[in-house]
Amino acid sequence: MRIPKAPPKPTDILKALAADPDRFLAVSKTITSPYVSGKYLHWDKLVHRTPPGDLNHQEWWLGLKLKRDGQEIPLRDKGGEPFLFTLAGTLQKSLRDIDLNGGGPPHALGRVNKDVRDRYLVRSLIEEAFTSSQLEGAASTRVIAKELARGKRQPRDRGERMILNNYQTMRHILEIKSEPLSKKLHFQ
Repeated sequence: MRIPKAPPKPTDILKALAADPDRFLAVSKTITSPYVSGKYLHWDKLVHRTPPGDLNHQEWWLGLKLKRDGQEIPLRDKGGEPFLFTLAGTLQKSLRDIDLNGGGPPHALGRVNKDVRDRYLVRSLIEEAFTSSQLEGAASTRVIAKELARGKRQPRDRGERMILNNYQTMRHILEIKSEPLSKKLHFQ
């Protein structure tokens, strides 16, 4: 794997433009989007493209950097410079698609056999109960989580109890999801 070329430092480009404020204004006006063809391009790729208007590659890079409005995180590179990040619109769209469709298409469950749908839902509930419990500190395995959910064994410690409680709660919510919210609605 080859190491990408290091981009020019924005401060160096700004120093060069400091003597010509009109040129700086032209750079900032020429860049209308912080992305090239809807994508973030690193300097290593950008130098092989044609800059817009009469900008050179360094001015184009600076304009894009300024438009991207990076946010600093508390990490430093080898030279002590802070890492910056930006959430590109295309990234946010991709994350939304993953969020909406990542667990499989729920609308497709209506078209499958009831037994298959129920098995899928039970497996999903077991997985969710197990993962949630792990995040809360439970130490167990998926095999044990399945045994607990299927009633093949009783919980032996606090973590296993947490998994079983999460699973039973999600099952109950699934059963009462169409009931109107009221004070009478409770868990048994």
